[in-house]
Amino acid sequence: MSGGTIGIQDLIKAIQSLDPNGYGNADVQEVGGQALPNGQSGKPNLPSTLDGATIQQPTDLQSSLQTALDSTTVALGADAVYTTAAAVDCGKMRRIVGTVISDQAGTLLVEQSPDGANWDVSSSFAVAAGATEGDGQGFSVEVVAPWTRLKYTNGATAQTVFRLYAWGTPNQ
Repeated sequence: MSGGTIGIQDLIKAIQSLDPNGYGNADVQEVGGQALPNGQSGKPNLPSTLDGATIQQPTDLQSSLQTALDSTTVALGADAVYTTAAAVDCGKMRRIVGTVISDQAGTLLVEQSPDGANWDVSSSFAVAAGATEGDGQGFSVEVVAPWTRLKYTNGATAQTVFRLYAWGTPNQ
């Protein structure tokens, strides 16, 4: 163990040292052959810490908690607008995140509403033209209202490539 980090095998051993009910009644005095610092409880079932170091969830677990909110891959005509079909409930979400790519420049709005009808909050993202790998743009917006929708306005030239995806990350 070095620099306050812990390997996965050491973490598994620490978890296995719990009592049979998994409530952490057994004190753990060392992890991975390393003594816990003085003053640590040694209760590895704490929700986010073990020996005082933060344990981060693997990225694949974080992404599995995301909820798909909207997506489209239908190319838009000149000056055309895509709008999410219906208001999406994001009241239990912390953030709205997503990706967009288009071979023509446009503007993405992530709109939020207190009632699903009045779109009082809008976050705007200018999307540059680009249709090759790596040209896409990511976006992330804090949820401040219980309803959301996406609105994308294409530029003066019809698209041949357009992909727009949005997910909600939970309040956890």
